[in-house]
Amino acid sequence: MDKKQIKEIARDTIREQYPEMVNVEPEIEMVDTGIGNSSFKKAGIFPRPGKKIWVATFKKEEITEDGFPMERITRVTLDESGKVIKLSESK
Repeated sequence: MDKKQIKEIARDTIREQYPEMVNVEPEIEMVDTGIGNSSFKKAGIFPRPGKKIWVATFKKEEITEDGFPMERITRVTLDESGKVIKLSESK
């Protein structure tokens, strides 16, 4: 999948779960979950290839009841095929 398709899937997920974040433009990045070969060697096991995942980060600044600015961050993690793996948000 390409970045544009991932962005659309992430936006659809945000629209359903966090409607207040709909108008926020996400930052999209691909992350490799692989672990260095030296770590496997130390553990005495054979290395396995890592997976590539997409992470869409939505950031929005809100004002608290006390009048202080607070950054709210919501992240959507997707696998290579576009399936949502994890959805997380800051407090």
